[in-house]
Amino acid sequence: MNYLIIPVIDLLDGQVVHARGGRRADYRPVRSPLCPSSEPSAVLAAMLSLRPFSVVYVADLGALLGRQRHDALLENLCTEFRGVTFWVDGGERQPAAYRPGIRTIIGTETGVSATEIGALTAAGADFILSLDFNQFGIIGDAEILARAATWPRDVIIMNLPSVGAAQGPAWPVVGDVMRRTTNRNFYLAGGVRDTSDVTQSIAIGMQGALVATALHAGTLDLSQF
Repeated sequence: MNYLIIPVIDLLDGQVVHARGGRRADYRPVRSPLCPSSEPSAVLAAMLSLRPFSVVYVADLGALLGRQRHDALLENLCTEFRGVTFWVDGGERQPAAYRPGIRTIIGTETGVSATEIGALTAAGADFILSLDFNQFGIIGDAEILARAATWPRDVIIMNLPSVGAAQGPAWPVVGDVMRRTTNRNFYLAGGVRDTSDVTQSIAIGMQGALVATALHAGTLDLSQF
């Protein structure tokens, strides 16, 4: 099975924080049975002790909030964990300069336009598109949803209100997105509670899931995937 379980670390002020419902101002340093520390290297090492994950998602919340960026910290993580590819969302609207071990995520919440996404895809740029949703719908240019043929190969379906809320993924949103196009790798983000949520995402043809709370809480049976 090529399905990817992708651990998530959210960085803010040099620490890993616990994301809850997209309310970033309320995020606090993570407190986890996996690791007594919120120091990024320690948290990631604890996650990798569960399984040698090949991909890790990093949200640079400092960059997204216009505060402290974590570029140097990310470089250190790449050096320490050389077997990992980091998917990084740092509020970029175009792929960052090549950095070994890092792929750029471009999220619709940045305000990037459908035209810009289409141009990047047509040029063969290496990036991952994050379709970011809140309770009202897509965040950003709604035209991006209507122009699914311009999406890159890898697409994250991110429902921010579901993040850390233990209420399950937003399956209607996922279904609507996936019906718009084929031949894309879709990744579930937000609300993954346990093994059954991952199993359902596999059943509908997704290629992976971003997971944080379920790993910290031990509710995801990794042996099943």
